Amino acid sequence: MSINKRMAWIEDEHFKGWHCSECSWAISAIRVDTTVAVLAFNRIAQEGFEKHRCAPASEKPKVQAQSASTY
Repeated sequence: MSINKRMAWIEDEHFKGWHCSECSWAISAIRVDTTVAVLAFNRIAQEGFEKHRCAPASEKPKVQAQSASTY
């Protein structure tokens, strides 16, 4: 587990959302129409990020995004 992990935004043709700088944890963005909804999504993403544990380097799977729509 890294103490230097950071939550970072990625946006490309394959993924749009938050991810961990040190492992495969990710949460894909959902389409939202209001500032309140954006803030709620970011809060949920932050909570999930803080709770996750990074896998050791030898166990890192490919990125598998967590869906925000399940909250």
